[in-house]
Amino acid sequence: RTPVLHFAPRPTTMRVAAALSLCAVGLHPCDTENGAACPSESGKGLGECLKDPKRHEVETELSDECSAFVKLNDACAAEIEKHCSGGFFTDDTTTCLSEWTQPADLSEDCMAALPSKDTPEESEEADKDKEEWRAKRRTEREAAKRQLEKQKNP
Repeated sequence: RTPVLHFAPRPTTMRVAAALSLCAVGLHPCDTENGAACPSESGKGLGECLKDPKRHEVETELSDECSAFVKLNDACAAEIEKHCSGGFFTDDTTTCLSEWTQPADLSEDCMAALPSKDTPEESEEADKDKEEWRAKRRTEREAAKRQLEKQKNP
């Protein structure tokens, strides 16, 4: 007789699976193109790669959403550098520019590139938990930025 083995997931395995599923929710509009055309690129390098089909590992046509996101990163480069800790092509880029940065700090070109807030999902007021999460994430990103600056300039 062959013994029947039952798999009982360990708590650690379950936590890792939960974390991975949460990561899948917060993807930027070029995530699919990133994985196909420029899998080893991120940040500004991703934008440069996506705009140059000769650099694509697999021939890839950019979706309308990705094309708009590329234009947003280009139009708001100075603002992303200054107000978003240089977070180009991340799941936080649009949120940083549209919610964490004051409109007065955005150029006209950047404001024009931002997606409109006319969709029901975007026009709904964010609940308290979401606002707390955003504030925590912003604080963590700023702390990481300061740590990197300390490492560069000891």
